[in-house]
Amino acid sequence: MRFLFLVFICISAIPPAQAASFNCLKASTVEEHTICNDPQLSDLDSLLGRAFSEAKKSSAADVEDKAKLMSVTQTFLKRRQTCSTRRSCIVSSYVGALEGYITLGSTVEAPAWVDAPTISDGDAPSSTSLPTEAGHCVSTKVTSITPRLGDGGPIKPEDFDSGTAINFGNGGYQVSYDKEPALLRAFSDQSVS
Repeated sequence: MRFLFLVFICISAIPPAQAASFNCLKASTVEEHTICNDPQLSDLDSLLGRAFSEAKKSSAADVEDKAKLMSVTQTFLKRRQTCSTRRSCIVSSYVGALEGYITLGSTVEAPAWVDAPTISDGDAPSSTSLPTEAGHCVSTKVTSITPRLGDGGPIKPEDFDSGTAINFGNGGYQVSYDKEPALLRAFSDQSVS
């Protein structure tokens, strides 16, 4: 009997599962259950709670920023609601909200494990245009790898000392101020996400 009483006390002392924005014991939607059952998603939810608090504090004095804060939050909740159990969709909705809160003064960024393949679930749709929302991914092709700076003449190896540029088929462009050997070994028409 004493053993059962100790077990009851120990179990009673365990706090309820909690994501930052909701109590997992009261999870009522499929996506909330998915978040509660995945430690990374639960941590992401905790980060989003911190980001919201920071953005709310930063935007407290500005009516326009308060409206933007509510818009980011409503958009996030609507997007997350469409995800059901699709982890990549849930991650994408959180990344979009984190980016939205950063524009309103939050310093909370997405964790290092969040990357394009995670968001796209390794299957980003092919596109000839850039994504229009934070957290959305598309697949495209590398169209050229060039020196960051150039004089319009034939490319020489030393031209890459100024840095490396990469152009994508969807109009995207990235530049590094360093010579990037991995990019120089790459070839055009390579698919990327």
